[in-house]
Amino acid sequence: RAGSPAVSVVVVTNDDEMRHGLANQLDGSFGVELLAATDDPIMAVAFAQGLAPEVAIVGVDPGHEQLSIKTAHAIREASPETGIVVIADDTETEYVEDKISRDVGGWSYLLRKNADDSDSLMRAVDGAAWGLVTVDPSVYDTGAVVLFGLTSDEQQTLRLMALGYADDAIANRMNCGSDALSDIQQTLYDKLSIESNSGVDLRVRAVMTYHLAMRFAQSGPSADVIA
Repeated sequence: RAGSPAVSVVVVTNDDEMRHGLANQLDGSFGVELLAATDDPIMAVAFAQGLAPEVAIVGVDPGHEQLSIKTAHAIREASPETGIVVIADDTETEYVEDKISRDVGGWSYLLRKNADDSDSLMRAVDGAAWGLVTVDPSVYDTGAVVLFGLTSDEQQTLRLMALGYADDAIANRMNCGSDALSDIQQTLYDKLSIESNSGVDLRVRAVMTYHLAMRFAQSGPSADVIA
């Protein structure tokens, strides 16, 4: 994170222990600016709308799971550019896929038992800020961080871009025309929430996202590589 601007974060959960623990971890952490920590979902949405944090951490409160997830979606609606980190006890993949992966990019899912680990927490924050969809390695048998929604062609294209192949070479390896490759790349950028007005070349940003995803995957136990 050296040289990178601080990621602005808002925390919301009714769980006092979790909220205070997260605030203590994040407040003053290198590369993080903690804007607010609250137990009030309405205030959290107001903070998102008024402060536009890069990431909102939503702790799923036992017995109020639906409210917590609705709060996460309300924050995203109020501030579409805000990435969401969901912290919960739930380890069911159906929960992850149904509640989180429907949105394109910018969602991280972290098990509460791993939230006390600063590295795990910061990987989740980084992933949400970068527009990835990442899942705690403990949720999946492979231990891999999952980047939902990419087809095999999109994953292969992203991998070849990261390896430095020019478009002509990628098209040859993919056995497709240049127009078809352009369509694949544009869909890839859309799924990774990479916009042309970001100030960074689309291809460069995609490769940066790939390498960040690789760092996530390799940080977990028995992690598998994307693509």
